[in-house]
Amino acid sequence: MTLAELLPNTLALNIPHLAERQTWLIEEALRIDEAIKSMDKQIASLFYGDQEKGYKPHPYTKILMSFPIMSEYGVYIYRRYW
Repeated sequence: MTLAELLPNTLALNIPHLAERQTWLIEEALRIDEAIKSMDKQIASLFYGDQEKGYKPHPYTKILMSFPIMSEYGVYIYRRYW
């Protein structure tokens, strides 16, 4: 996949010697995005528990989520995965 294929309605040009670099960059961005989603899901299962894995909710989740920076992140992961 190149930028020209990914963004067909833009001025992206398909230049052969750059296509491999573009493909690598796009694949890495997609891989990193999937890794971030996986980490968010793992953190959410630690905070809120996971029946399938046998994790109980963390006893300090409510206290941690009361901190301003954690409450925003906590709401985000809770809405995204539960």
